[in-house]
Amino acid sequence: MFKTLRSQMKLIFIIVAVFFALSIYIGYGIYTRGRGTAPASTTAAAIVNGVPISVALLNSALRNELSNYKTEDLKNLTKEDFENIRRNVLQALINYELLYQEAVKEGLKASSKEIDEAITVIEKRFPTKEEFLSFLQRQGIAISDLRRELEREITVNKILQRVQEGVKVEEKSVKDLYEKYKSAFVEPKKYEIVYKIFNNQSEAEEFYKKLASGKKWEELYPETKPEKRSLSELPKAFSQNEKELKENSPFIIKSEEASWVGYVFSITPSRQKTYEEVKDHIENILKYTEGLEARRKFILSLREKANITYPDPSLAPLPPSPQGETTESQTVKPENEATSTTNQDNEPKPKEKATESNKN
Repeated sequence: MFKTLRSQMKLIFIIVAVFFALSIYIGYGIYTRGRGTAPASTTAAAIVNGVPISVALLNSALRNELSNYKTEDLKNLTKEDFENIRRNVLQALINYELLYQEAVKEGLKASSKEIDEAITVIEKRFPTKEEFLSFLQRQGIAISDLRRELEREITVNKILQRVQEGVKVEEKSVKDLYEKYKSAFVEPKKYEIVYKIFNNQSEAEEFYKKLASGKKWEELYPETKPEKRSLSELPKAFSQNEKELKENSPFIIKSEEASWVGYVFSITPSRQKTYEEVKDHIENILKYTEGLEARRKFILSLREKANITYPDPSLAPLPPSPQGETTESQTVKPENEATSTTNQDNEPKPKEKATESNKN
């Protein structure tokens, strides 16, 4: 549903939502342990308004990101792919840090009570408190580290919630979306149906003959009760043999793998859902998509006024394309506009220098 809409949302979702996923594995002390205490100039992957994001943290986040990839996809990753993923993960960590800093500035820092409540929620996932504490011990996570990271997550969520609450959806937008994607709001044809699966075709045919002769389903197979289902909720073979499904009639559907014998009690035709039926659902879709856009813009506004530096220039976002286009991850200030402990002018290669002089 809404393939076009989702394709338009994809980039926004990747940029904005990535740090939500990161918060899961940054959490439980990883962030705290990753920051380290050594000088920022030697351990920082980036420095955000004076706060270092360590290489250790970046590597931890990167490992977790790569764990989501299939083995075959990992094998096909080029060095360039790997470096791009690494840079994108770092940008997500930077976004997370900027959100935290802004939330603290606006007085949204999580309270001890909120942290206690969050720990209680986590603790309840374990059979006993002792098992919860044992788990933390096995993972090498101190309660103090867990509290510190929960404080960050709750604080970041607070400011994101504030941004989301500022999103308003006009009814005209809801109606326009309904009209544009009207075909998506259709109640599919439903079959009140029962069936039994047979691996032996002769047994299936014998069972079907009994139904066709007038035997009641409840007499032959009382364990199964009729349910209303659309074709998408039935085995694939049913869609391929829809003509066999007739109201108040038995059926047999055969495939190479199995046979299905059943009975259709009634068929409810498909129908167009009214605007009133779906307007709340559409409004939620719009709130979600516009909320993502609001968060994206909010993060970009934080980046525009932030001082972000990269002690290792290879971790900085890629420069704009020759056409002057930029990606969302390229919105940080160029390194030559910021102060750093290493040379970060990122001078072009000699050939590129010559090209620039020829333009002049």
